[in-house]
Amino acid sequence: MELEKSLRDAEIDYSEVKDLLKIWDKDIIEVPGFEHSHDHDEEDGGYHRKYHVHNPMKPFSDAEHLEYQKVMHAEILEIQELMQVLLVPKEMDEDDNV
Repeated sequence: MELEKSLRDAEIDYSEVKDLLKIWDKDIIEVPGFEHSHDHDEEDGGYHRKYHVHNPMKPFSDAEHLEYQKVMHAEILEIQELMQVLLVPKEMDEDDNV
């Protein structure tokens, strides 16, 4: 959410990455022993995604839950990297124009 805020504050169009984030967010499922809960209070900056959902647990085995978590983790890291790239100053473009 911090990266999203930075992109918004910098007025950078991240709509393509946001679409990926929406898809990722809708695929989150509850994991036994780590049920998802949080408040959308002002303490957290008051910002939450309108598309955020709380999907119930799936009848996965422990191994299946672990594999699902690994895939979800890899996907969110890729999305994070895409967001970070958008925040990098366009120094390379400026150097090309010299």
